[in-house]
Order: sequence, then C-alpha cells, then structure tokens
Amino acid sequence: MISFDRTKMFCSLVSTTEHTRMRWMKLPSVIFIVIAFSISNLGGAAASCNCTSDCVTSCPSGYYFSSTDDACVECPPGYYCLGASSAPSPCSAGTQNADPGGTDPSNCTSCPTGGYFSLNGQATCTLCPAGSECNTGTGDITPCASGQYSLDGDLTCSNCPSGSFCPDVFSAPMSCPGGYVPWSNQTGCEQCGAGTYAHNGTATCQSCPEGYKCPTDGLEEPIRCPSGEYQNQTGQLTCETCPAGHECSDPAADPNPCDAGHFSSSGAIECTACDSGYYANETGSASCTQCPEGYRCTATHLSPVICPRGSYSSAGATSCTSCLDGEYADSTGSSSCQPCPSGYSCNNTMASPQICAPGTYR
Repeated sequence: MISFDRTKMFCSLVSTTEHTRMRWMKLPSVIFIVIAFSISNLGGAAASCNCTSDCVTSCPSGYYFSSTDDACVECPPGYYCLGASSAPSPCSAGTQNADPGGTDPSNCTSCPTGGYFSLNGQATCTLCPAGSECNTGTGDITPCASGQYSLDGDLTCSNCPSGSFCPDVFSAPMSCPGGYVPWSNQTGCEQCGAGTYAHNGTATCQSCPEGYKCPTDGLEEPIRCPSGEYQNQTGQLTCETCPAGHECSDPAADPNPCDAGHFSSSGAIECTACDSGYYANETGSASCTQCPEGYRCTATHLSPVICPRGSYSSAGATSCTSCLDGEYADSTGSSSCQPCPSGYSCNNTMASPQICAPGTYR
C-alpha cells in the first residue's frame, strides 16, 4: 500500500478563491464587503473539501487507488492496473495472471492448451476435470452421464464408442474380452451364449456362421467343422457327419451326392470312383456293386449288360467271353459254357445241342 499525503492535494475551489481575493482588493468598500463576505463563505467551502471526489490522484502503474484504504493498493492477481486514477482491469477470459502488481494486458497470459479455461479476472486457469464437461463461457462444470466419459482436459463428454464399455465417467473406454460384449448401457460386459461368439471389441454377439460350430458360452472364435462334417445353418452348436453316398468338401454347403460310378462312406470329403468290374448306376451310392455272373460292366456308371447266348462271364467281368467249339450257352446271362454232351452235336455255340442222326455218333 502506498500512503496518500493530503497536504499535496489542492482543491480547485481553494485556488479559485485566492485568485478572486487578489483581483478584487481595489473595488469600492461596499463591493469589497460583499466580495469579502463571498470570499469568506468560499473559504469555508475550502475547509470542508472532499478529497475522495475533488482531489486528483495519481497511483503508479501496478497500483490503484482504494477509497476504503485511502491509499494506492497493489493490483491483485487476475487483473492489471494502468495506474493514475484507473480502476483495476480484469484479465480477459482464456487468460490468467497469477502475480500481483500487473501493469498492462501483457501480464495476462493465455491458458495452456489441453482443456484449460478461465473467466474474466482469474489468477489461474482451470483444467476441466475428468468425468465432466466444462462451459468455458459460464464456468459451469457438469458431470458426464452414464455411458459417457471424459478425461482430464476434455471440455465435453463423449459417448462410449461402439464395441467398448465405460465402467465410469472418469476412465477411458475399454474393450470387452473375447466372448463378451458390452451391456446395452455400455457400463460393463456380458458373456455371449452358445451358438454365438464375439471377437475382442465386438459390439454384439455374432451368430455362429455356416461351416462352424459354437458349442459353449463365451467363445471368442467359432470352431470350424472337422473334416468329413458340415453345418449348413447359422447359430449351431454342433456339426453333422457327412452321410454315406455324399461328399462334404465344403463344410458350409449341403452334402453333395456322389455321381454315378462313384461312392462314399459316411464322413467322406470326396467320392471315390468304382473299380473296374464294379458299378454304381445311381447318384448318391454308398458303395459300388460287383458286376454279377453272366453280365458285363463296361462302364462303372452304367447298369450291367447281360451276356448274349454263346457267351458267358464270371463275376466282376467287363466283357463276355465267347464259348469255344464244342461248347454252348443256349441262354443269355450264362456264367459258363457247357460242353457238348456225347451223342450230340454242337455246331452252334448259341443253340442247344443237337442229337446225332441214326448211324452217326460223336
């Protein structure tokens, strides 16, 4: 505080009175009496001069005149004082001045970046606290709502991002572990049920895809169907064994029936071609059938063809064999040729034996 010396302060009214007295000394006595009376009254006014309003003050820069203290007082933090008779000027919003005795606006420095703010006339800037949003115009600090968050220095609350959960308004978003997804209000995690799965950070449980199974709760990844199994629907707990007569090379597709001339056993991922002498004349065969006696199987996908008369075949044959001379097969589908009996002639292998004429033999 700087003390204020009243002896150095002069009322303009007093100065005017003294000047008037000297100029009018030469006037006539009557006028002088009137003037003297006036001067006397003016002198009384000087004796009651109010220096708070009438005296000229001149405080140095960094100070202002306080009528309460009747002295020049050091400028408070958050303000700057130009001196003379000026009142303290507040630092503008967004600036601060922590030191007393500020002399000009340059003493007010900008708030640091990163969520600091101030109103007019503040000594220090305020860091917007975690879990809140801050109105830099009014200085209001409002708590974030459930499902929102803010960190130190965030001026606004943010919604918890999809696929994350926010356990409280003060913490950064977190990802649920695999097999779990956020609650609807995103404040915690819940486990995915069987038939579904969830990667780390997934917003919702995913239905188990075709070609996979999800047998238990809390799966992070679906389980691919083993070789020879399939699943052609979503959301399933198990895979199905590929049926006989089909191939399941694609575990997400329907079982594919084997073509004619091929077969498969249960759990096959591909069909197998029938061996020579065997056939499968329909699609979806679980096995190949050996070509029967008296038939030939030239193609594995075709039905057996019966051997004509004069020929034969054993089981598994791909062609029919002609009977030799002296043999016959007088019916179709023969498994062997018969030798021509005594007393008969077999000139035609396709015909029945002919009895010898009288007087002849064989």
